[in-house]
Amino acid sequence: MRELKRRKRAAQPNHQPAAIIPEAPPDRWIADKLAEVRARIDSVSTALADTLTPREACEHCGQVPLADPLDVERLSRALAALADWERRLAGRPDPGSFRPEAPRTRKPKVEQVLGD
Repeated sequence: MRELKRRKRAAQPNHQPAAIIPEAPPDRWIADKLAEVRARIDSVSTALADTLTPREACEHCGQVPLADPLDVERLSRALAALADWERRLAGRPDPGSFRPEAPRTRKPKVEQVLGD
């Protein structure tokens, strides 16, 4: 039985599945997602601004209520995540990962400067 299985394996060519290369999404999809993410950024930043806007003082005690720190943190984290999505969809590199190549200058040789 083992011999039969070994012979079958030996007779079959070594077949390995081809690597799956993800296809780039179509440009229209990227443009739609980018517009959606930018709209969400606008709505979240508006909600954050509304949360941070001072409210009217309390009628009884006269104190101005402060923004809920949990709401501020939640909205600011959402804004950071959306900004990251927007940056990636727009095709911009991560902060600090791209350095433009400085123009290379050639130093003249001493003989060329002195004219020898």
